[in-house]
Amino acid sequence: MYKHAVDMQFVKTFLLTYQSFTTPESLLMKLIERYNVIRPVGMPMKNFSMFRTTIQVRVVNAIKLWMETGREFKDNAAMQENVLAFINDTLKYDHPLHCRSLRTALLVVKGVASKKMGKTFSEQPPAIKYPRKTGSVLSLFDFDPEEIARQLTIIDYSLFMKIKPSEWMNQVRMQYHI
Repeated sequence: MYKHAVDMQFVKTFLLTYQSFTTPESLLMKLIERYNVIRPVGMPMKNFSMFRTTIQVRVVNAIKLWMETGREFKDNAAMQENVLAFINDTLKYDHPLHCRSLRTALLVVKGVASKKMGKTFSEQPPAIKYPRKTGSVLSLFDFDPEEIARQLTIIDYSLFMKIKPSEWMNQVRMQYHI
């Protein structure tokens, strides 16, 4: 009948690539249209209730994931207003718990609330290897090579994380158009 398993990798990939065939505004409107699912002809009402709830929860989760991972909502007041209208006009009546999580994601996008970051690593980082000699003047050779590599990696990581996934996708598209 209807698959209940959600392929989150598919949803993430879709949200990364959809701009090659539609706009963010159009996708948001289509997701909201999908939320308002119509009962298929011949489907019993008892089956439709579960079918509708499954689709609605998936749509809300997709919008929430999109808001958390994408940048399209950050500086787009119209999209933020459309999501807020969806929350206030529809979602708060159908799924109050999901309404709260989507509203929180919207507040994070607007910069009103902060996203709580969990622990990233499962173990403690290695101990810092301090310079071999102490004093006011140190040279590069006074530091352990592994510690230099570790610090450079941390700097590179912070720069790398500033690259938006959509920028990677645009770069790939540009290479094929050349």
